[in-house]
Amino acid sequence: MMQSEQPSVSAARPQQVAAASEPVRTLKKTIYPSVVGKGFLLLARSQTRRWDEALSRVRFEQERVLEQIIRHAEKTEYGRAHDFAGIRNYRDFAARVPVGDYDSFSPFIDRMRKGEKNLLVPEFVRWFGNSSGTSSGGKQKFLPITERQVAIQRKAGTDAVQGRNHLFELFSQTGRGASHEYSSLKRDGSSTLHLACLCDSTVPSARI
Repeated sequence: MMQSEQPSVSAARPQQVAAASEPVRTLKKTIYPSVVGKGFLLLARSQTRRWDEALSRVRFEQERVLEQIIRHAEKTEYGRAHDFAGIRNYRDFAARVPVGDYDSFSPFIDRMRKGEKNLLVPEFVRWFGNSSGTSSGGKQKFLPITERQVAIQRKAGTDAVQGRNHLFELFSQTGRGASHEYSSLKRDGSSTLHLACLCDSTVPSARI
């Protein structure tokens, strides 16, 4: 005699019970008119185009940023010692500026922490980041953070948000071209951070 199969019964998981008991929340309508969102979208598209144009001429863009950094610091003590005024391109920069580590810059940084300016950068440096690492001499590392650097990093963050908004728009439509845009965004995102970091006051030792 065959036994009849009994239907299997599974108990609801606590997470499922909790989710079912939660009230349904309705999305709140934004107080801003739709034209505001469209304006941000147009701005994001414009920024993405500029990124793509910059990616097509990476060397030019890197040397352009290097030129800005050199001109900004050419009258500092470090700039005069390495003839920043005579630097016109990367080849000049590589010939005049030696590769340095934290220890080579620490005498300048120690003086900057005491209030001196016009050493590595012309402006007074108000903030210093305390690194978790130590120099070869066993001293703590204090990384100068200039207001110029902060402004550039803020702009980089704004650019990233604009690019993300454009990416969301691509996904919300057909998804076509999204992978290309995302790849471009990732590449430019890293280069944006790289260029922002180049504006640190220790930049003269950098190699592009």
